[in-house]
Amino acid sequence: MNDPTEGEGLLELLNLQDLELENKADCPAYNAFFTCFSSRVNDLNQFRLYGKENGVEASGCCLVFNKSGDWLKEPDVSSSFKSFTNKQNEGFKEPIEADVAGSEDENLPLYQVAYIAYSDEYIAKEKCTIWLPDARRPKFGIRLKPVGKNLKWHKFRIKELKAALWKLMNLSKIKDEDKKALEYIRYLFKDFAFRDEEEFRLLKIEQIGSDKIEYCKTTKSVYLPYADIRDIVDEVILGTNYEKSGKERKAEVFQHFMRKHYPKVKVSRSSLPINANPPIKKD
Repeated sequence: MNDPTEGEGLLELLNLQDLELENKADCPAYNAFFTCFSSRVNDLNQFRLYGKENGVEASGCCLVFNKSGDWLKEPDVSSSFKSFTNKQNEGFKEPIEADVAGSEDENLPLYQVAYIAYSDEYIAKEKCTIWLPDARRPKFGIRLKPVGKNLKWHKFRIKELKAALWKLMNLSKIKDEDKKALEYIRYLFKDFAFRDEEEFRLLKIEQIGSDKIEYCKTTKSVYLPYADIRDIVDEVILGTNYEKSGKERKAEVFQHFMRKHYPKVKVSRSSLPINANPPIKKD
């Protein structure tokens, strides 16, 4: 992540910066896994921040999914938290995996990221759709852009989000189970400085130690496989500096193999004006 404070904005808004103040805390039994998307296609800032191969800006590629744009549908939010669902009976002390119908990974909902701003003299009030505690004495602003053309639906989302945040802000004490949930959904809020990313995220909670979690030797991190993108990507846009990463990559070679093995996937090259910085030298 480019933002070292990611995930802290929502906690600060709710005055919950430190969920644990003890010198020692138990490791969480569950982990949140994200897949990130942006509505900005062939975007210079996106290429600079994320499309980097070997440290060279705009040397990666932009993967385009569902170019038709017909992807809005009624989501099943519970599918993200299937393994984290807890039956609210007094006899159950540990989270119990719930059998949620139709909640396979391919049906995970796509969450729109909301951006949190600190109210000051430089932020125009119209930049945010929600101001908390209220518009007369604003401290935090929330930016959530419309998705699609249904403004009535967007106003409903804003109303529900504002009501939920207001309720959390005014609770005298947040329950432990709510704090656990906030540990995951707080990553659906980012700093206002990243608002131009217009980001969306897939979220899946999985129990640590699950056979579904895999380890990547290259990045030395764990991940949760979601889908084979080779079957669902519509277009690959190679960055302006694709051939300048120091890894001897050639655009025509990439295009040849894509045409041979995935003829339905369009391959194009970006011509965004950006110079290639020197590749990172390995010791």
